[in-house]
Amino acid sequence: MEERICFIREMLREKHLEMWTLEISSRMEKSAGQVRYRRDIYTKKPYDKKIRFSRTFLLSADDDRVIEVVLHEIAHALDVEKRGYSCHDSVWRSILRGLGAKDVGRRYELSDQEVSNRIKNCERKMYVYECPNCKKQSIFYRKLRKRYACGSCSGRVFNPDYELKLKSDAIS
Repeated sequence: MEERICFIREMLREKHLEMWTLEISSRMEKSAGQVRYRRDIYTKKPYDKKIRFSRTFLLSADDDRVIEVVLHEIAHALDVEKRGYSCHDSVWRSILRGLGAKDVGRRYELSDQEVSNRIKNCERKMYVYECPNCKKQSIFYRKLRKRYACGSCSGRVFNPDYELKLKSDAIS
């Protein structure tokens, strides 16, 4: 863990982002990384700039995934420095490609190995749901009370054919 934090600090220093605060959050469960900042209402300049990474992600992900997510968040930070805001548009994508990142995807997908690692490293109860079509697994920290469908298979509209099924009940 300490090696990865040192690596992230070195990357921030290399890209001249020393004034950004690095935070490792144990509360981030669904996202791997996050860039947060505030903007002055008059000058529109960003301040209180933070880059956060999930502790569980840093513990469970392999090195390639960590590098991709770190580059993704650094691209957001550089975009904020350049324009005062950041979103997943063509300007941000060009910054990301300039950093040498392979994947420009917005969502971080867990591999089967990472799902099992996350289950082993977590103290809380977890429920693992699986898509009947693509077999992608999703972790929830509460039992689902509504019906959910796989976003990859069903798209934006709920389709009962792709409804997530409970695979393992209350792993702790």
